[in-house]
Amino acid sequence: MHRPSLISTIDRFTRFQNECADSFIEAAVRLQPSEKKLVAICGDQFNFMSNRGSAIIELLKIDALWDAQILVRPLLESCVKICFLCIQSKEDRAIACHEYEEILGIINTLKLHDKACKSISGKDTEAHPTLKSLVLSEEQLSELRGKVPKDIRKDVESRWGFTRMMVELDKRFQADFKISPFAGFAHTYGLSSQLIHADEMGLGIMRARAKLEEPQVSIIEQSHHIALLDAVAGSAMVSAMALSRAAEVNFEKAGVLHEKYRRVHDGLY
Repeated sequence: MHRPSLISTIDRFTRFQNECADSFIEAAVRLQPSEKKLVAICGDQFNFMSNRGSAIIELLKIDALWDAQILVRPLLESCVKICFLCIQSKEDRAIACHEYEEILGIINTLKLHDKACKSISGKDTEAHPTLKSLVLSEEQLSELRGKVPKDIRKDVESRWGFTRMMVELDKRFQADFKISPFAGFAHTYGLSSQLIHADEMGLGIMRARAKLEEPQVSIIEQSHHIALLDAVAGSAMVSAMALSRAAEVNFEKAGVLHEKYRRVHDGLY
């Protein structure tokens, strides 16, 4: 994509992203008095997501497409968590917030303990102070395992699995807004994961593109630019729609965002 065209395209997607952020804030303000915990969690995730989006855009400006692609995974994971929390009923949102803040935290603490124990097994623990700090006492282990028994840990981890959440979200968004955005995110999320792990498929895609000649390489890179901008702006859009749904404010306006997004893609926004 030629630079003037790229900058113009970035500007168009960014303006729409900002409009979505305004809708998100409007919904958060409405929801704050009754669901402070939900708003706090979603606000933190949205800020994290927005910062990753800003980094992606800066990388696009210097044609660092693969580096930008790597950031798509954490961006989409934040988006999915926001939407998953917001699509629940009001009663279930309180339960989901507790799972996110408390139960998943305990699960991760126990996992870190297990990994640290394996890493320093048979070694001088004083030489590994960081790992040692992750090892829990028997009393701490007993307390945490008592709070969240193994069957509950397994059930919560399954419910918060990324693929399972995406499938459920597409069903809810299809029912409420007649769109299935998360199926569209799956490919770019998968490519991001492959690059993060530096696996053969991810590196193979990079090698294959490096062998292309014009005009094929320009066509594919232009498509890649749009896919990355779509992840940035699209994640902001569905997050705003989800929080608006939870806040029961401007529900129709939330749906209109998707109609506007069509104009973004058509260059008419």
